[in-house]
Amino acid sequence: METLDANALLRVWERGALQGTVNRGLLLLSAALPGRAVEQLASLTIGERDSVLLSLREQLFGSRMECLTSCESCGETIELDLSVDGIRAEHGQAGVTHELEVDGFVVSFRLPDSSDLQHLERASGGGEPERMLLERCVLDVRARDAESALVPVIEPLPAAVVSAIDARMGEVDAQAQVQLAVTCPACRREFRAPFDVVGFLWTELERWSRGLLREVHVLASAYGWTEPDVLALGHARRRFYLEQVSA
Repeated sequence: METLDANALLRVWERGALQGTVNRGLLLLSAALPGRAVEQLASLTIGERDSVLLSLREQLFGSRMECLTSCESCGETIELDLSVDGIRAEHGQAGVTHELEVDGFVVSFRLPDSSDLQHLERASGGGEPERMLLERCVLDVRARDAESALVPVIEPLPAAVVSAIDARMGEVDAQAQVQLAVTCPACRREFRAPFDVVGFLWTELERWSRGLLREVHVLASAYGWTEPDVLALGHARRRFYLEQVSA
Protein backbone atom coordinates (compact mmCIF):
# COMPACT_ATOMS: atom_id res chain seq x y z
CA MET A 1 0.00 0.00 0.00
CA GLU A 2 1.21 3.49 -0.87
CA THR A 3 2.57 5.64 1.95
CA LEU A 4 0.81 8.99 1.67
CA ASP A 5 2.34 12.33 2.58
CA ALA A 6 0.45 15.39 3.80
CA ASN A 7 0.13 16.91 0.33
CA ALA A 8 -1.39 13.73 -1.10
CA LEU A 9 -3.93 13.48 1.72
CA LEU A 10 -4.91 17.13 1.37
CA ARG A 11 -5.47 16.61 -2.37
CA VAL A 12 -7.76 13.66 -1.66
CA TRP A 13 -9.74 15.68 0.87
CA GLU A 14 -10.01 18.69 -1.44
CA ARG A 15 -11.17 16.62 -4.42
CA GLY A 16 -13.74 14.79 -2.35
CA ALA A 17 -15.14 17.78 -0.46
CA LEU A 18 -18.17 18.09 -2.74
CA GLN A 19 -18.43 14.39 -3.68
CA GLY A 20 -20.82 11.74 -2.42
CA THR A 21 -19.86 8.80 -0.22
CA VAL A 22 -19.19 6.35 -3.07
CA ASN A 23 -16.84 8.69 -4.95
CA ARG A 24 -15.05 9.54 -1.72
CA GLY A 25 -14.43 5.85 -1.23
CA LEU A 26 -12.96 5.63 -4.72
CA LEU A 27 -10.72 8.64 -4.08
CA LEU A 28 -9.38 6.99 -0.93
CA LEU A 29 -8.86 3.74 -2.84
CA SER A 30 -6.99 5.58 -5.61
CA ALA A 31 -4.68 7.09 -3.01
CA ALA A 32 -4.05 3.73 -1.35
CA LEU A 33 -3.65 1.81 -4.61
CA PRO A 34 -2.04 4.23 -7.09
CA GLY A 35 -1.62 3.18 -10.68
CA ARG A 36 -4.95 1.39 -10.91
CA ALA A 37 -7.64 2.73 -13.21
CA VAL A 38 -10.77 4.10 -11.57
CA GLU A 39 -12.83 1.51 -13.44
CA GLN A 40 -10.74 -1.27 -11.94
CA LEU A 41 -11.14 0.13 -8.44
CA ALA A 42 -14.88 0.58 -8.95
CA SER A 43 -15.19 -3.11 -9.86
CA LEU A 44 -13.85 -4.29 -6.49
CA THR A 45 -16.53 -5.75 -4.27
CA ILE A 46 -17.62 -3.49 -1.43
CA GLY A 47 -15.94 -5.85 1.00
CA GLU A 48 -12.67 -5.68 -0.95
CA ARG A 49 -12.91 -1.88 -0.96
CA ASP A 50 -13.57 -1.68 2.76
CA SER A 51 -10.75 -4.10 3.57
CA VAL A 52 -8.26 -1.84 1.77
CA LEU A 53 -9.69 1.25 3.47
CA LEU A 54 -9.34 -0.34 6.90
CA SER A 55 -5.65 -0.92 6.16
CA LEU A 56 -5.35 2.67 4.96
CA ARG A 57 -7.01 3.89 8.15
CA GLU A 58 -4.57 1.89 10.26
CA GLN A 59 -1.63 3.33 8.34
CA LEU A 60 -2.84 6.91 8.71
CA PHE A 61 -4.35 7.06 12.19
CA GLY A 62 -3.51 3.80 13.99
CA SER A 63 -5.45 0.69 14.91
CA ARG A 64 -7.72 2.14 17.63
CA MET A 65 -10.95 3.81 16.58
CA GLU A 66 -13.31 5.90 18.67
CA CYS A 67 -16.76 6.49 17.24
CA LEU A 68 -20.24 7.55 18.31
CA THR A 69 -23.65 6.04 17.75
CA SER A 70 -27.12 6.66 19.18
CA CYS A 71 -29.41 4.27 20.99
CA GLU A 72 -32.29 3.41 18.70
CA SER A 73 -34.59 3.25 21.73
CA CYS A 74 -33.82 6.22 24.01
CA GLY A 75 -31.49 8.31 21.81
CA GLU A 76 -28.55 8.16 24.22
CA THR A 77 -25.19 9.00 22.58
CA ILE A 78 -22.88 6.00 22.95
CA GLU A 79 -19.10 6.05 22.65
CA LEU A 80 -17.53 2.97 21.10
CA ASP A 81 -13.87 1.98 21.33
CA LEU A 82 -13.02 -0.25 18.38
CA SER A 83 -9.95 -1.72 16.72
CA VAL A 84 -9.25 -2.26 13.05
CA ASP A 85 -8.68 -5.97 13.58
CA GLY A 86 -11.87 -6.19 15.61
CA ILE A 87 -14.03 -5.29 12.62
CA ARG A 88 -12.11 -7.12 9.94
CA ALA A 89 -14.14 -9.82 8.21
CA GLU A 90 -14.03 -12.06 5.16
CA HIS A 91 -14.70 -10.41 1.83
CA GLY A 92 -15.75 -11.71 -1.56
CA GLN A 93 -13.82 -11.40 -4.79
CA ALA A 94 -14.78 -9.42 -7.88
CA GLY A 95 -15.63 -11.39 -11.01
CA VAL A 96 -16.97 -14.45 -9.15
CA THR A 97 -20.47 -15.80 -9.78
CA HIS A 98 -22.36 -17.22 -6.80
CA GLU A 99 -25.40 -19.49 -6.82
CA LEU A 100 -28.23 -19.87 -4.33
CA GLU A 101 -31.25 -22.18 -4.32
CA VAL A 102 -34.21 -21.05 -2.24
CA ASP A 103 -37.97 -21.72 -2.31
CA GLY A 104 -37.70 -23.52 -5.65
CA PHE A 105 -35.66 -20.77 -7.31
CA VAL A 106 -32.06 -21.08 -8.49
CA VAL A 107 -30.38 -17.68 -8.45
CA SER A 108 -26.98 -16.76 -9.89
CA PHE A 109 -25.54 -13.45 -8.74
CA ARG A 110 -22.38 -11.39 -8.38
CA LEU A 111 -21.45 -9.17 -5.45
CA PRO A 112 -22.18 -5.42 -5.50
CA ASP A 113 -19.36 -3.00 -6.26
CA SER A 114 -18.87 0.77 -6.27
CA SER A 115 -20.26 1.18 -9.78
CA ASP A 116 -23.52 -0.33 -8.51
CA LEU A 117 -23.60 2.10 -5.59
CA GLN A 118 -22.92 5.00 -7.96
CA HIS A 119 -25.94 3.91 -9.99
CA LEU A 120 -28.08 3.90 -6.84
CA GLU A 121 -26.87 7.40 -5.91
CA ARG A 122 -27.77 8.75 -9.35
CA ALA A 123 -31.18 7.06 -9.19
CA SER A 124 -31.93 8.26 -5.65
CA GLY A 125 -35.68 8.31 -5.07
CA GLY A 126 -36.33 6.36 -8.25
CA GLY A 127 -37.23 3.04 -6.65
CA GLU A 128 -36.56 0.58 -3.88
CA PRO A 129 -32.73 0.46 -3.44
CA GLU A 130 -32.61 -3.24 -2.55
CA ARG A 131 -34.57 -4.24 -5.65
CA MET A 132 -32.56 -1.89 -7.86
CA LEU A 133 -29.33 -3.41 -6.61
CA LEU A 134 -30.58 -6.93 -7.27
CA GLU A 135 -31.56 -5.97 -10.81
CA ARG A 136 -27.89 -5.18 -11.43
CA CYS A 137 -26.32 -8.02 -9.48
CA VAL A 138 -28.63 -10.97 -10.16
CA LEU A 139 -27.36 -12.62 -13.33
CA ASP A 140 -29.90 -15.37 -13.77
CA VAL A 141 -33.06 -16.63 -12.03
CA ARG A 142 -34.66 -19.96 -12.75
CA ALA A 143 -37.52 -21.93 -11.21
CA ARG A 144 -37.99 -25.71 -11.17
CA ASP A 145 -41.19 -26.90 -12.82
CA ALA A 146 -42.98 -30.17 -12.13
CA GLU A 147 -40.36 -32.13 -14.11
CA SER A 148 -37.53 -30.33 -12.30
CA ALA A 149 -36.48 -28.65 -15.54
CA LEU A 150 -35.05 -25.16 -15.24
CA VAL A 151 -37.05 -22.40 -16.90
CA PRO A 152 -36.48 -18.62 -16.88
CA VAL A 153 -38.51 -16.54 -14.44
CA ILE A 154 -39.69 -13.12 -15.62
CA GLU A 155 -41.90 -11.93 -12.76
CA PRO A 156 -40.40 -10.06 -9.76
CA LEU A 157 -38.93 -12.28 -7.11
CA PRO A 158 -40.89 -12.96 -3.90
CA ALA A 159 -39.80 -10.99 -0.84
CA ALA A 160 -38.51 -14.14 0.86
CA VAL A 161 -36.20 -14.86 -2.08
CA VAL A 162 -34.96 -11.27 -2.13
CA SER A 163 -34.16 -11.50 1.59
CA ALA A 164 -32.34 -14.80 1.08
CA ILE A 165 -30.17 -13.32 -1.68
CA ASP A 166 -29.33 -10.30 0.48
CA ALA A 167 -28.43 -12.58 3.40
CA ARG A 168 -26.22 -14.73 1.19
CA MET A 169 -24.44 -11.65 -0.17
CA GLY A 170 -23.77 -10.64 3.43
CA GLU A 171 -22.27 -14.03 4.18
CA VAL A 172 -20.02 -14.07 1.12
CA ASP A 173 -18.92 -10.43 1.48
CA ALA A 174 -19.16 -9.96 5.24
CA GLN A 175 -16.75 -7.01 5.28
CA ALA A 176 -19.32 -5.04 3.31
CA GLN A 177 -21.97 -5.35 6.03
CA VAL A 178 -20.21 -4.90 9.37
CA GLN A 179 -22.69 -4.71 12.25
CA LEU A 180 -21.55 -3.65 15.73
CA ALA A 181 -23.15 -5.25 18.78
CA VAL A 182 -24.09 -2.35 21.07
CA THR A 183 -25.63 -2.20 24.55
CA CYS A 184 -27.01 1.18 25.62
CA PRO A 185 -25.57 2.18 29.03
CA ALA A 186 -28.69 4.22 29.80
CA CYS A 187 -31.60 1.90 28.99
CA ARG A 188 -29.68 -1.40 28.50
CA ARG A 189 -31.24 -1.87 25.07
CA GLU A 190 -29.19 -4.22 22.88
CA PHE A 191 -29.06 -3.51 19.17
CA ARG A 192 -26.78 -3.71 16.16
CA ALA A 193 -25.35 -0.61 14.50
CA PRO A 194 -23.87 -0.60 10.98
CA PHE A 195 -20.26 0.57 10.63
CA ASP A 196 -19.58 2.66 7.52
CA VAL A 197 -15.84 2.47 6.80
CA VAL A 198 -15.89 5.17 4.12
CA GLY A 199 -17.90 7.63 6.19
CA PHE A 200 -15.82 7.05 9.30
CA LEU A 201 -12.46 7.42 7.54
CA TRP A 202 -13.62 10.48 5.61
CA THR A 203 -14.72 12.21 8.82
CA GLU A 204 -11.28 11.57 10.28
CA LEU A 205 -9.54 12.80 7.12
CA GLU A 206 -11.60 15.99 7.12
CA ARG A 207 -10.84 16.67 10.78
CA TRP A 208 -7.12 16.04 10.18
CA SER A 209 -7.04 18.20 7.03
CA ARG A 210 -8.75 21.16 8.65
CA GLY A 211 -6.46 20.91 11.66
CA LEU A 212 -3.36 20.84 9.46
CA LEU A 213 -4.52 23.80 7.38
CA ARG A 214 -5.16 25.79 10.57
CA GLU A 215 -1.54 25.10 11.52
CA VAL A 216 -0.44 26.28 8.07
CA HIS A 217 -2.44 29.48 8.55
CA VAL A 218 -0.90 30.20 11.96
CA LEU A 219 2.68 29.60 10.85
CA ALA A 220 2.28 31.36 7.51
CA SER A 221 0.86 34.40 9.30
CA ALA A 222 3.59 34.39 11.92
CA TYR A 223 6.65 33.67 9.79
CA GLY A 224 5.60 34.52 6.24
CA TRP A 225 6.09 30.93 5.10
CA THR A 226 4.17 29.39 2.21
CA GLU A 227 1.98 26.32 2.52
CA PRO A 228 4.66 24.05 0.95
CA ASP A 229 7.18 25.46 3.44
CA VAL A 230 4.99 24.51 6.39
CA LEU A 231 4.03 21.10 5.02
CA ALA A 232 7.69 20.29 4.42
CA LEU A 233 8.29 20.51 8.17
CA GLY A 234 8.09 17.32 10.20
CA HIS A 235 5.35 17.03 12.81
CA ALA A 236 7.71 17.65 15.76
CA ARG A 237 9.26 20.78 14.21
CA ARG A 238 5.85 22.13 13.24
CA ARG A 239 4.59 21.64 16.79
CA PHE A 240 7.65 23.43 18.14
CA TYR A 241 7.04 26.52 15.99
CA LEU A 242 3.36 26.52 16.92
CA GLU A 243 4.36 26.51 20.60
CA GLN A 244 6.63 29.49 19.99
CA VAL A 245 3.83 31.41 18.30
CA SER A 246 1.49 30.62 21.19
CA ALA A 247 4.11 31.74 23.69
